[in-house]
Amino acid sequence: MAGPFKRIAVLCGEIVNNTDATTDRIVHALDVLEETARTLGPWQDTPLGFTRVRQGGWLVALTRPELALRVALVFRAALWSEDGKPDTYVGMACGVAPDRVGPNLNLETSEAFIGASHALDYLRGAGHRRFSFHADVALEGITALVDHVSGAWTKTQASAALPFLTPGSLPSYTEVAKAQGKTRQAVTKAVQAADLEVLTYALMCAEEARRQD
Repeated sequence: MAGPFKRIAVLCGEIVNNTDATTDRIVHALDVLEETARTLGPWQDTPLGFTRVRQGGWLVALTRPELALRVALVFRAALWSEDGKPDTYVGMACGVAPDRVGPNLNLETSEAFIGASHALDYLRGAGHRRFSFHADVALEGITALVDHVSGAWTKTQASAALPFLTPGSLPSYTEVAKAQGKTRQAVTKAVQAADLEVLTYALMCAEEARRQD
């Protein structure tokens, strides 16, 4: 690679059970992910560059690599807030890349893209696993637990959890309840049932460890 470099994270995903990538179900799931990725641009200094890949696949790149697992969880919450709870595999990896990445992430070949692709390949044969982090044993352990705990979410729990996954300043239960047309008690109950407190604590610990690397 020529030119300046930076460290990034890549999420390489694929809609589960995507044998026909042209079906309305697959297209809608990808639309939800693309719109969600667009809303996450303010989390970093550049857009995530959401790119569709054939057969129901997708890619995003993060200039704040410590947020990779949080972004994966946001994508799950956004998808599972939909009817039918569409699901996606998410392979993740960190690595060095050229300072300018994209806009078509299908053309990228740096180490984070290769690693995320390997993680996705692993997930296709890993039973009920949906998230995997390539070549980082400690982070893979946290990833497996976050995947398992959030994998029990209902649609209601995913919808309630989503606004609270933004890093930094969080909304109040009252604000979320008003936005979603629910009672504060209902939102509080759903967030507690989603085990969001322990999940966000695990995310914050993982992110702090990554920043100190």
